[in-house]
Amino acid sequence: MASITKIELAKRLRLQPGDLVQRELAAKLLDRSQKSMANKATSDALPGFYNVAGKGVRGGDIYYRLDWLKAYVAWKSRPLKERNMTEARTALESEIEFGAQDLPGPGRHSIPLAAHNMSGLSHAERLLLEEMLAKMPVKNFEVGDEIVLMSDGGLDLESPDAAPILAEMRKILLGGGGTE
Repeated sequence: MASITKIELAKRLRLQPGDLVQRELAAKLLDRSQKSMANKATSDALPGFYNVAGKGVRGGDIYYRLDWLKAYVAWKSRPLKERNMTEARTALESEIEFGAQDLPGPGRHSIPLAAHNMSGLSHAERLLLEEMLAKMPVKNFEVGDEIVLMSDGGLDLESPDAAPILAEMRKILLGGGGTE
């Protein structure tokens, strides 16, 4: 697999680029040395990382998921007896991956549309939007569309980019066509 950028990696992981940190910061967050983070024996026991050049390729930038680092730090901060309990370790393993990770493949993802925050809409606008969302076929969006589509799949109605999508939805539902 060819090398990718941090931004492309973030898109493929459905994260914001700021949610990926390089090894130097990850080492600080975990209170470890960078050398120990790169050591094969210890890296498999630490939160997973991605090499943008590809798994096992030397020379690529290494990125760690901030959410995995935080989960690991929270687990590690528990008393030793508590974190060594099977339930605690199982919970951590269900939340994060360990060691070198394969780069996720590119692709488009179907994202179900759902209104996330309708507090600024009138009752009629809310009903129209709910009706539109119910009739709307699943539409493919690029993974990087988180500005308009929230991470939970909801449409951010306060986003300046929401208006064109709502206009397109209206056209499709009212028979005016639209693009797929």
